[in-house]
Amino acid sequence: HSYDEAFARYEKITAQVLLTKDDLRSRERFLNARNTMTRLLDWKVIPIVNENDTVAVQELKFGDNDALASMVANLVGADVIVNLTSADGVFDDNPLENPEAAFVPCVENIAELNLQSMCRGKTGAGTGGMLSKLMAARRAASIGVPTLIVSGKQKFVLERVFNLEEIGTWVAPTQKMLSGRKFWLAYHLDPAGTIVVDDGAARALTAKGKSLLAAGVKDVEGNFGMGALVRIAGLDGATVGVGLTNFKAAELRKIQGLSSTEIEKVLGPCPHQEVVHRDNLVLDSSL
Repeated sequence: HSYDEAFARYEKITAQVLLTKDDLRSRERFLNARNTMTRLLDWKVIPIVNENDTVAVQELKFGDNDALASMVANLVGADVIVNLTSADGVFDDNPLENPEAAFVPCVENIAELNLQSMCRGKTGAGTGGMLSKLMAARRAASIGVPTLIVSGKQKFVLERVFNLEEIGTWVAPTQKMLSGRKFWLAYHLDPAGTIVVDDGAARALTAKGKSLLAAGVKDVEGNFGMGALVRIAGLDGATVGVGLTNFKAAELRKIQGLSSTEIEKVLGPCPHQEVVHRDNLVLDSSL
């Protein structure tokens, strides 16, 4: 009702759209949501999107509106995200803790930044903060959508933005974009378990673009089936990426550390030699 009244003063019509992760996880519901948003925009109705907190259990929550914004950008094929915050933009350190922190007008390659170190966790109130805004911007950048992070406390800020005034921090899209399918794997599904790999396998995945083979598997956590999305972690516990596994967890425990030629001796004929094929893998730099 508040949005209706506020926009009505400018003769604009709004519609409330409530989403959960489950709405975007199911392909059919994803397309229904996309069609609804497209129809509203065709009618010149402004969608007011929020998380449906009344029905969303913890595992179906986006977590914050920054994450939701990046998902909606993919849903509607957005050209840009304008993320209004309490800060003037992005700084190279947390300005609340370091008064010498320098303002960053443009982030050319967000995939190369250590966001945790820059933000030192959350900045500001609520479930978000600058860390969540930059993580959302990284997601959006991976599908070719730039983000402008700018203070919402400034008067007429949106008019100034769309008049191309240089304010806030511009986060450029990445040169190497994720396919829609890999974006789906990375952000719409939840890992059903974890595969721990040795240092050699981690380097092969991240530096050489290889598939994950059983020889590099050191441990398997969880009980997942073939085709499940799994987290791939290094020996230090850090996430290497996520991907779709070609083997059940029970099978992986039998063949971990084995060469590809030894797998059939243990499991019999297998249609796949790779534990996770590189075409079904999204690395941590894209997450």
